[in-house]
Amino acid sequence: MNNAIITFSCPDWAIRKHAPVIPSAEYMSKDFLDLSVGEICPFDFNKTSSQLTLRQCPAVNDYLKSGYIIRAWCDIQVTFDDDKMHVQMSNNDYGYEIHTADQFENVVGNQFKPRISLKLNSPWSIFTDAGYSVMWLPYFYQNKNYQALPAVVDTDSMVNRNPINIMFFEKKDTLIKLGDPLVQVIPYKKENITGISKAYTDKEHKRFLNLLGLNKLSRFGWRTFIKNKVRYLLERKDLEVDS
Repeated sequence: MNNAIITFSCPDWAIRKHAPVIPSAEYMSKDFLDLSVGEICPFDFNKTSSQLTLRQCPAVNDYLKSGYIIRAWCDIQVTFDDDKMHVQMSNNDYGYEIHTADQFENVVGNQFKPRISLKLNSPWSIFTDAGYSVMWLPYFYQNKNYQALPAVVDTDSMVNRNPINIMFFEKKDTLIKLGDPLVQVIPYKKENITGISKAYTDKEHKRFLNLLGLNKLSRFGWRTFIKNKVRYLLERKDLEVDS
């Protein structure tokens, strides 16, 4: 893949082999897949929008299939003792650090009961072509006790071994297993974007009504006709054991 815009490199063969970075489209959490799509007749259009579940939402599905996922490169056991966090990792080669509450205070919401952030030193270096950065996002739509903190990383110009900061919702023992998603990485091209705020027009409303007509063409509704997606590909190399 000579035209690759983004490169993920890791010095550890075992991690490259068994906990690789993957395109987000190759992973869906069990929590999301277990969600019913809805139990109504697909031809009952009068009730479709109010009965179908999040599983059928095209915007959510597109989000979950965007970019790449950096997954846990080992088992990580986290326990809490009052305001202290204890961390054990099956692979200690990369380590971790702790950020205390005085480093983020009220900027990070109260949904995170332990006021401590775990900074995992990732084995993955990320490089992008000039003019590209990555959005560093939590992996949503799963029932986990932890969540990564979002950021934008200029992977075309800065140090490329980027840590992953995660926080926990509850003070309870949490096992992050090998292969569990930690952060979703979406590359994008850096360019100026100009916007306009204005009154809604009759022409725009006519367009809306025309697109709404797609809903009656298929039992799957308008979702069938709006697919024009970006594909995120990845070629895995260097998987043979060095001798």
